[in-house]
Amino acid sequence: MRWILLTFLTTSALAQSTTPLIVEPTFEEIKIDGHLSESVWQQEPAIHTFLRNFPDNDSIAAFRTEVWISYNEFNLYVAAKMYRNERATYSISSLQRDFTVLDNDVFGIILDPFQDKTTGYGFYVNAAGAWRDEQIAQGTVANATWDTKWNAEVTQTPEYWIAEFEIPFRYFRNKGGSEWNINFIRNDKGANERSAYTRVPINFLLHNLAFTTPIAWSTPIREQKKNVALIPSLTTRISRQSGKTTEASLQPSLDAKVALSSAVNLDITLNPDFSQTSADAFQLNLTRFELVYPENRFFFIENSDLFAGFGDESWGNPVIRPFYSRRIGLTYDAASGNFLPSRILGGGRISGKGTNTLRFGAMSMFTQTGKAPVDSLGYIPAQNYSVVAVQQKVFSRSNFSAMVVNRQAFGNTQSKEFRFNPNDYNRMTALEYNFATPNDKISGKAYYHLEIKDQHRPTEYARAFLLNHNTRHWRNNFHFTQVSDNYNPDVGLISRNNVQDINVHLAYSFYPKKGFINQFEILSNQQSFWNNQNQYTDYFNISGIHTIHKNTTEFWLVYIWEKNTLREPFDPSFKNILKLDSGFAGRFGYWRFYYQGDTRKEFYWQVSGDFGTYYQGTQTKFDGVVRYRIQPYVNVGLNWNYVNYNMSEPYNQVDIVYLGPRADITFHRNLYWTTMVQYNTMFENLNLFSRLQWRFRPLSDLFIIYANNTNTAERHYNQNLSIKVSVWL
Repeated sequence: MRWILLTFLTTSALAQSTTPLIVEPTFEEIKIDGHLSESVWQQEPAIHTFLRNFPDNDSIAAFRTEVWISYNEFNLYVAAKMYRNERATYSISSLQRDFTVLDNDVFGIILDPFQDKTTGYGFYVNAAGAWRDEQIAQGTVANATWDTKWNAEVTQTPEYWIAEFEIPFRYFRNKGGSEWNINFIRNDKGANERSAYTRVPINFLLHNLAFTTPIAWSTPIREQKKNVALIPSLTTRISRQSGKTTEASLQPSLDAKVALSSAVNLDITLNPDFSQTSADAFQLNLTRFELVYPENRFFFIENSDLFAGFGDESWGNPVIRPFYSRRIGLTYDAASGNFLPSRILGGGRISGKGTNTLRFGAMSMFTQTGKAPVDSLGYIPAQNYSVVAVQQKVFSRSNFSAMVVNRQAFGNTQSKEFRFNPNDYNRMTALEYNFATPNDKISGKAYYHLEIKDQHRPTEYARAFLLNHNTRHWRNNFHFTQVSDNYNPDVGLISRNNVQDINVHLAYSFYPKKGFINQFEILSNQQSFWNNQNQYTDYFNISGIHTIHKNTTEFWLVYIWEKNTLREPFDPSFKNILKLDSGFAGRFGYWRFYYQGDTRKEFYWQVSGDFGTYYQGTQTKFDGVVRYRIQPYVNVGLNWNYVNYNMSEPYNQVDIVYLGPRADITFHRNLYWTTMVQYNTMFENLNLFSRLQWRFRPLSDLFIIYANNTNTAERHYNQNLSIKVSVWL
């Protein structure tokens, strides 16, 4: 393995060289209105040729895209004119911020201010003028929950549409200087193609920072002055539970963002309230493992990859996250066997770049002492959660990373007194090497994590080597993971311990020149699991085909055979009837299919299903999405699942149903209304979430949120009405 790692180190050092695109500043006042009336836009465009990413990599985009670039002391200015098929209708999924790129006619700017090709930003508009901004980490991971201040406007004609951007330098982290990396991308639904200024191979996403190109500012951009943003908020909440009196509360909160430099930011939060955060979409969990949910809380977003990027959750591997921010504000209660919410008192985070090659982050949060549930005795002690991470770039797109995580209790379960408890803690150290070649064909990581439990228990570990190979025709992975017997970090998330896993994935694609298929892929994925006593316990193997069609539809058909050896008693019916004994080995074989419709259409649907054997019987599963949009204002849809297990007594036939209707209405670009209903028979639970958001000034919002969670069997309900005002000063 040593010679393989040395090969990666050498290959990563071979960087690409590209002649920079030179940009001149402007002293003209530019009005952002979607019209090219200023003289700076009357010159010859800096760019007029875009190269296809889809449906092929072998040609220039069918319709011309012209791009002009300029800047002044404070802002980056970009204008783009996108010619199009005038017989096609515009594809606009929504006016809401942070729309899905592939569902829209879109123009985007990809910025890599530090030229490390691993961290950057994306700014997009669709053809109706909706905005999307995202922070990009690890070269390819885009986080659209990140928001900042900028401006863009569009105008439309049947023949073309125009986008005009103003992006202030002070509101995103950058080094200033005379050279950055950049790319411009376009999704043209009418021509059914994706393209970019710098060629992005068909097997990669358009926002991949490996394929940005240098841009030179003829007059260097100055480092921006320090700025401070205060974000006070006030939340009024009315709550009612069945059998209890109505309660009302008023919660003030304060967030602050302090730019210590143009590359380093300090975030502070006091008494935070996250009521405006979108409700989690229900995930039907029919496995033995805890599911991963995304982090959408405002405070945890910026530079979150510094902490969340450690470990692995790639498909097929055991999930290993040494730091999982959703643990903060949750405390495990042994009596009930559940994670219970704890009030966050406040905290702070500093993150950014110390040099062009060194990123760092540190965060510390305190939670309040809480009363244990009625059916439990005692208290939930206050906690401090702290994490420190550093990331040192090496070669062109690789880095060494280290992280320390600490959970420390302040109190115990017998008293609500706030005091340091030397016997209740959990600590984690993580070391990782993340590697990627300049063209991203070879990537992966090697890591070692060490968990230090309290003084009465031994240390635990997780370690892995992950190797990915991605070319036009081949998509291959080799992953090895080992987790010690009791590794389970308190502020992390894992799906398995006491396991050794080898995961081998091979896939070959070819691209027919004729016919309706754009990409045909043959794939095989073989996963094998041993425990640390070298006993072969589980396998999960897949073989089949995957096709992507020229009209954007997609189809999968695979056969799966798997073995699951139970580590603890398990009820395969999920009805608390009878549990299979620990050590029982279930062997299944079943077909799985998936079909996704044409994403350009106003009516869209997708469906997938499994059918075959299941423990002591058979299984039939279907799930899907049906969606209709009246663009750009209304999206209505239904998510659904149906599961049938037909087994011998005492289980007999088991049916599980989930229905999730949803409506998104965007009255205009700054006023949205989302309503989601979720019902499942597995937990006999009905959930309603409705949120109205009015962005009355940049990054300042009024939220009105109603939530109702009801157990339909016991007729127990929990209702909340919240009104929150948040102002960015």
